[in-house]
Amino acid sequence: MRAILLVLGVAGLVLIGAAAAGVTEYEPEADSGGISTGLLSRCAGIGGVELRGSDAAFGELMLDGAPWLSTQRDHQTLIVTSSGTLRRRNGTSVPFGFVCVIDETGHASMLRITSVGVDPAQAASRSIRGTAMPAGLEAPLPRGAELQIKLLDMSAGPRGVLLGEQVVRSGWAVPIPFDLRIPADAIRADSKLAITARLVVARAERYRMANPRILAEDEIRGPLVLELSASD
Repeated sequence: MRAILLVLGVAGLVLIGAAAAGVTEYEPEADSGGISTGLLSRCAGIGGVELRGSDAAFGELMLDGAPWLSTQRDHQTLIVTSSGTLRRRNGTSVPFGFVCVIDETGHASMLRITSVGVDPAQAASRSIRGTAMPAGLEAPLPRGAELQIKLLDMSAGPRGVLLGEQVVRSGWAVPIPFDLRIPADAIRADSKLAITARLVVARAERYRMANPRILAEDEIRGPLVLELSASD
């Protein structure tokens, strides 16, 4: 049975279930079409669906992937740990840490907020912010719409090195905001940064950027505006 979602007052926190213990390390699965692990999408899904139905002020649920995400196995379940941000329609945002449980069937059965605010023990970070606009798509967004953002360093080769990623479960509005958080020291003087994005609905890609967008130095400070075209 899926755990019940609670929305806690002004902070707008998500709390689903309780965390498991006694775990060992586990490697994430790969998702070559979008973010590095589909587990993050499943965690975003259980939180986003519940929030959209229970909180009229819900705007976006943003969950961070690499390099902040870690996974561990506990018997037949996977424990996903990372950070995120809840953004409400009035523009206020609450950062948090979370634990998500993936059950033996591969579905997210629980999402639990473990901390509120920026974790002082976590590495210093910086953000690349902006919005993504799927061409011709109007609000309200269909249920299950998810924006997937990746930041790459292309200086290391044509495939690039993943510096950071985020999934955004949006309540209603377009364009869809994102706040991609990366380690403060991830950008070097010789870095060639590129950003890419796609919008999926019910795990099917509907819109995407045709090619990664190389960022000029002033664009890194944002805000960026990303245009997504309908997928073929």
